Amino acid sequence: MPGRLGDRLDAVATVLVALAVMAVQALVDRRQRRRRGQDRGGRAPRGSARVDPARRR
Repeated sequence: MPGRLGDRLDAVATVLVALAVMAVQALVDRRQRRRRGQDRGGRAPRGSARVDPARRR
């Protein structure tokens, strides 16, 4: 019984770690994409609305 419980905890821990890694990678990707868009002078996906909402109206 304790062995099974340990295996289950290991599986849960690995899944949680994988989810955390994916979340961090997504955040880094979004930040890099936003930075590139602003450097190019193109529209930033959501940053432009936040920076200057009056320009759109």
